[in-house]
Amino acid sequence: MRKSLLFLAMLCGAMSALAQSPTSVKREEITMAEISECLDVLGIKPFRFDVAEIITGTGYNVRFYVDEYKDGKLTDENKHYLGLGTLSTLIPTDPDERAAMAKAMPKPVSDTDTVYYYDKVAVIVKMPLEGDNKVGVKLDIYGKMSIGFPPLCFDKRDSLTPFYKVMPFENMVCDTDKCKVPLVAVGESWYDTEYKVMRYCTDPFTPDMSNSAFKYSPHIYVLGLEFVKD
Repeated sequence: MRKSLLFLAMLCGAMSALAQSPTSVKREEITMAEISECLDVLGIKPFRFDVAEIITGTGYNVRFYVDEYKDGKLTDENKHYLGLGTLSTLIPTDPDERAAMAKAMPKPVSDTDTVYYYDKVAVIVKMPLEGDNKVGVKLDIYGKMSIGFPPLCFDKRDSLTPFYKVMPFENMVCDTDKCKVPLVAVGESWYDTEYKVMRYCTDPFTPDMSNSAFKYSPHIYVLGLEFVKD
């Protein structure tokens, strides 16, 4: 009898706990994790760069460039003159003009007498999907403009189905009056004869273009910025 009562008490306790458990699923706001997954599914790869250290001190004219490498050799150089003029302007001496500038640019990079408009740059790459061979490129100059460029086309292959990968460069520096700073590399996979697979295994990309991808990949585009002092 005692065991039966104990069993009934435990059963009632379990049913009570079940009755108090959640009975619905609540919707929540999406996070950056879900947004990142969506971009990945769409083949969109964004990269953001801080160029404040390059532009501090004096203004630069800026060009967006695309260097094309085939079988490790530079075959084409495309320079897009952004029409931005210089990246800098003198801080006005008139108080009203200074106030208007501060309102327009709440977080400028500046020294004692110069303010810099475009210290953040984003390169957004739309990778090929479903057998396509075209890469879309968009440049976003924070606080100024977003501009798209003609698609980058990889050579079509009859017998193999390559894939493509985009990687940022490392150790990006600019220490001359006229310098090219590579930002990202978009490359085509290559066929590994030993393992009979398509692969894209590389070291980190560095400005000296010593990455092993330039040895094996048949086609690479390097996207970057060229800074030229006034």
